[in-house]
Amino acid sequence: MNIRDLSPDHPLRTDPSRPWPYKVLVGYRAQGNRKIVATRSVYVRATSEDQAEQAGFREARAMIPMVVDGRRLKASRIVSSRPLDKQDAIGGRGMSQQELIEKPLSPDVFTLLRLFENHRGIDRPQDWYDLKQNYHGQLDDPASRECWSSARLSKALDAAEAAGYVVHRKKWEITSQGLEARKAETARRMKG
Repeated sequence: MNIRDLSPDHPLRTDPSRPWPYKVLVGYRAQGNRKIVATRSVYVRATSEDQAEQAGFREARAMIPMVVDGRRLKASRIVSSRPLDKQDAIGGRGMSQQELIEKPLSPDVFTLLRLFENHRGIDRPQDWYDLKQNYHGQLDDPASRECWSSARLSKALDAAEAAGYVVHRKKWEITSQGLEARKAETARRMKG
């Protein structure tokens, strides 16, 4: 990406290493095939195009797999990437710069926040063992055999508690701030 292609008053012109939202286009292919059959836009925040491509690819791998014509596709390679310009719109609507610059939730914290919601969409308090046994990779990738390790769950709980998304009373409970963060992150991921 050439900085001269950005608008004249774009912040990256004065500070190219500034963290900024990037649009990364990820190509998907069928298993055993090298041809790209679909693409997905992923929006990430990074300080360089290389970091944006790496983060975008990680994010694409963490997302629910695409299915085209009944075949499950897998993220294969980066097709393109570029920093967002001031006039860019995501999801058919303009976003404020603050919305673009906000750091997305980590996949583990987002998964943790989703574990509080039961099959009827009601948030219930959970103890540590409920959270540990609840996740077996089915929320991010149905074919995954990965499950929470104790250290991974504890790290996600610590990060969520530090951000004010969960609180421990008799059991772990999601806060109103956690509900808003989960809702915003779900909307952000649906736009990609």
